[in-house]
Amino acid sequence: MTICPGIHDLAEMKDGLLARLRLPGGLLSSEKAEIIAELAREYGNGEIDLTNRANLQLRGITADTKPALVAALLDAQLVSKDPIHDRRRNITIDPLSGLNFAQQNELVDCSFFAKAIDAFLKAWPLREQLSPKFSFVLDGGGRTNIAALPHDLAFTALREPGAESDDYEQKYTLSINGSPTPYAYPESVLIGGIEITLKKLIALSGEEPLRMKSLTEKKGREAVIEEIGKFLPISWRAAVEVEEQLKTHPILQPLRAPLKESNGRYCLPLLAPTGRLTHDQLSALAEINRQYTYGQLRLTPWQGIILAGVKEPDINAVWSRAEAIGLLTKEADQTLTIISCAGASGCIHGVFETKNKALEIRDALRNKGQQTPRTIHLSACEKGCASREKSDCLIMGKRGSDEISLHNNAAPAKGLVGEKITADTIIPALKKLF
Repeated sequence: MTICPGIHDLAEMKDGLLARLRLPGGLLSSEKAEIIAELAREYGNGEIDLTNRANLQLRGITADTKPALVAALLDAQLVSKDPIHDRRRNITIDPLSGLNFAQQNELVDCSFFAKAIDAFLKAWPLREQLSPKFSFVLDGGGRTNIAALPHDLAFTALREPGAESDDYEQKYTLSINGSPTPYAYPESVLIGGIEITLKKLIALSGEEPLRMKSLTEKKGREAVIEEIGKFLPISWRAAVEVEEQLKTHPILQPLRAPLKESNGRYCLPLLAPTGRLTHDQLSALAEINRQYTYGQLRLTPWQGIILAGVKEPDINAVWSRAEAIGLLTKEADQTLTIISCAGASGCIHGVFETKNKALEIRDALRNKGQQTPRTIHLSACEKGCASREKSDCLIMGKRGSDEISLHNNAAPAKGLVGEKITADTIIPALKKLF
């Protein structure tokens, strides 16, 4: 199976070939959403996955339909013509970035730098020396703390002492493989700083395509951080207080309830109950988005969609139309979140069916009235394609067997030991915990 597929290199799944559309920043206009919906219907099986990087995956493509699909996506400027670039456009930002909430406390709208990094990668001669899995996360310092997502390099805007002065330049603290470093890159040289950092890391990695997880395991995290510091100016060091703030910042917080923007409009969170949309649902979402919002769908890393710019009198109409196409609306404000991978029907490694089971779990537990947010993760093998974060309840299959196990406060990984269950006893086991 192709690792980290794009549109030029497809992954072979049980339900056909899979194409991943990388959308740097997770932003999608109504017009392009409609195009994707129509292409999914015409050239695939009509199913569209929402990924944990705020990208989209088209399923059920065949070898015969692939050429026409690629041509149509290129024509719509939804993918890169260069296969090497297309598979390395892994750039995630806060889906709330740039919306200016009083509650958000965001320092910077990172959508500009998402586009800038994408353009840099497109032109950079060394891009092929990055692993197709190599990922960037840009965090404007808002409440969502998107830098908590697994990443190779993350840059977080933080306020240093003296930030109120007129001559202060915004800086971005660097994290590698989920760990903060003491370095802070000035905004005016962020792209140049990324380039020289990548060159140094590629040299350290040797012949192996650069992946920070592999590099830190091979060389040691502290040694890698020391090597980075050797070529960075002293002025690129963050204050100690900033480093400590990054270490203690809360983990990623999905938006569960409507959030009022500073201009009086609202952001409304929608969830796809199985992390998947049909082409009809995406087409309907595009129309809702066109009629009631600023015109861009904001995809989230928690398998959802945010509609921004909804006027208060229109909220109920948006809720009703979204509910009519099978999306969770007011339920997104409740405390139960269920995420799931493709499962046995879609993936050759899947041990059990996840999508229908997610719906069954939602119906069985939706009236339990949890007092605090709870997350259930259905992972049909140890790989954790839907999420690599810890969840309150992890139901995981073991690749190459028929074993299914239940774990508390865990992320998918090989070697986990939990309560042995079966597909038929998943719901009874969960009911004991809720």
